[in-house]
Amino acid sequence: MFSKFNHIKVVLWLILLLLCISPFQFELKIELTIGLLVIIAIILLHFILLPKTQVDLKNQLIHAEMKNINLARQLDEFLMTIPIPLVVIDNNLNVLVSNLAYKQTFLNHRQDLKRLEYQLKATINQAVRSTGSTRVTIFFDSREYLMVTSHLNYNNQLSTLLVFSDITSFMDAQKAQKRFIADASHELKTPITSIKGISELLVTHDMDHVTQNEFLSQISKESNRLQLIVHDLLELSRLSSNRLILNHTSFNFSDLVKEVYHGLRTLLLSKNLNFIYDFSNQPVFLDYERMHQVLNNLLNNAINYSDEGKIELIAYHTDSEFVITISDQGIGIDEKHHPYLFDRFYRIDEARNRQVGGSGLGLSIVKEIIEAHGGEIRVQNNDGGGTQFVISLPLKN
Repeated sequence: MFSKFNHIKVVLWLILLLLCISPFQFELKIELTIGLLVIIAIILLHFILLPKTQVDLKNQLIHAEMKNINLARQLDEFLMTIPIPLVVIDNNLNVLVSNLAYKQTFLNHRQDLKRLEYQLKATINQAVRSTGSTRVTIFFDSREYLMVTSHLNYNNQLSTLLVFSDITSFMDAQKAQKRFIADASHELKTPITSIKGISELLVTHDMDHVTQNEFLSQISKESNRLQLIVHDLLELSRLSSNRLILNHTSFNFSDLVKEVYHGLRTLLLSKNLNFIYDFSNQPVFLDYERMHQVLNNLLNNAINYSDEGKIELIAYHTDSEFVITISDQGIGIDEKHHPYLFDRFYRIDEARNRQVGGSGLGLSIVKEIIEAHGGEIRVQNNDGGGTQFVISLPLKN
């Protein structure tokens, strides 16, 4: 867009051009005079416009510089708020810029950072001198990070950007998944192998009626165990994938305990175990069916691992929680097993577990249900022997 003065200059130049190329219609003196006046006018306009143009150009440059400064400040503020640690270094490994997440993650551990820098010096040097992006897994302060590097031009100098992504949870989940698949395969393999072996014996050998019945009984037992494992695997998968929808209802806890007790009464009598319970009739607001599953599983375990004495269930309210304790006088659990007791397929006594049956997933399912209610479960040893499970559930209206 031309300004007003620029338009005048163009018109004057056109007049001068017409005077030069048009045939003389006036006296030469007059035409020369007009041409001279036009040239003088152009020169005057040039000197009038030049300072203004320079001022406008300077203002434009200042405006552009301020805009760049604002953009740089906004970029720095944006980088500082990114929750992923990142740092820009030069070819000599000097830090040019870093964000808050980097400083909080690494600079708060100066001794460890010094050790880390020594460990990664060769790797970072290689990344700086590489022609492309690199991806390296590093360990720092008991955490695992994926370090991704990329080259860039920062403040007119070649630099390298290092971005650190905390992948500890992801890697732990990967390891847990692999361990779970291996454990599940092992647990499924045992009954399948047993069924297959017995079936082959029945097909290839002539046996008397009593032996056949014993083998068929064993096949039925292993089939039931296989069915239980598959059922609990599906149940645990549903619980772990946050697809569990709790159906909270208000009910008397005593009704739930009586129902669970009647289902286990025969098993209690067969082992001559006393069942003692103590709780108030104050209503609770929980998922009835899921809590039935929890109590049935924990009491079953207490019965299976007790040979004498009593099993006691106590429930009471505090100001903020509903607490349930289930205690037995059984063989007890060594404290070294406590941190792993709710892990999938974790076994304390393989031989005893095979004897009492079960899928090895019961306590994992219990833990998932309790946590879905917003509560927690822990295990501890009784002073007089045996084990106690303590469930704490938040009170809800």
